[in-house]
Amino acid sequence: MPAGTKLSAYSGPCTIRTDNTVVDAKTINCDTFEIQARNVTIRKSKINGIVVTSERTNYSFTLDQVEVDSGLVERAAVGSTNMTILRSNISGGRTTVACSFNCTVRDSYLHGQRLPDGSDWHVGAFLANDAGPNGRTEVTLVHNTIICDAKETSNGGGCSGDINLFPDFGPVSYVTVDGNLLGANTDISYCVYGGTSTSKPYNSGVQHIVFTNNVIQRGSNKKCGFYGPVTSFNPSLPGNRWENNRWDDGSAVQSAN
Repeated sequence: MPAGTKLSAYSGPCTIRTDNTVVDAKTINCDTFEIQARNVTIRKSKINGIVVTSERTNYSFTLDQVEVDSGLVERAAVGSTNMTILRSNISGGRTTVACSFNCTVRDSYLHGQRLPDGSDWHVGAFLANDAGPNGRTEVTLVHNTIICDAKETSNGGGCSGDINLFPDFGPVSYVTVDGNLLGANTDISYCVYGGTSTSKPYNSGVQHIVFTNNVIQRGSNKKCGFYGPVTSFNPSLPGNRWENNRWDDGSAVQSAN
C-alpha cells in the first residue's frame, strides 16, 4: 500500500457477489472476505482477515497494493483460484498464498505465517497443489520476496518451504518462478519443493515447471533451509527448467531431485 494512503472504513458486505466490483482505499475488517463474483478488484486497502474464492469456480479477483493480515488461522491468508496479486504485502495464515489454479503474484511480499505454540501444523509462504479444469495449475511468481519465517514448535510444526509445489490434488504444471528473492530460515525444511513427490497421489503429469533468475538466501547455515535449498525438482520432466538461480553471494544453486 503506498505510503500516505488515507483509508476509510469499509461498510460493504464481507461476501462480494457483484461482478466488476472495485474496493478502493478501505480498511476491511472481515474475518473472511469472500469473492463470489468475477473481475473483483481491491486496491490500496488493508484487509484484516483472509481473502478467498471457492475452488473450481470462475470467480476471480485482483489485489493491487493491498496489505492483508489474516492473523492466526488454519487457512491461507489469500486463496485460491483465478487471482492476481500485485505490489502487495501478505502475512498470516497457515499458508500465506495458496493456489489451486490460475494465480499470478508479482512485486509482492509473502511472509509472517502463524501457528499456535505446540501445534503440528506445516506452514509455508506459497502453495500450489492442484490443477484446473484444463489440467494445468498455471502459476506465475515474478519479482517477489517469499519467505516462510515461522519458527519450529515443540510438536514438530513449522515451515515446509518458501515455495511448496505439491501434487496433492492434481499434477502441478505450467509454473513460472522468475526473479524472486527466497528467504532463508534454519527452521524450514527446504526453501523450494519443486513439484514432484513419489509419496503424493498425482506425481504423474508434473511438467513445465520453470525456475529462472531467482536469488536464494544462504542464511546462517549457508543452506537456506535446514536440509538445503531445493528438493523434488526433476529437470528431466517435459518443459522443466532450472536456470540462473543463484545464492545471494552470486554462486550458482543446483537443482535437486
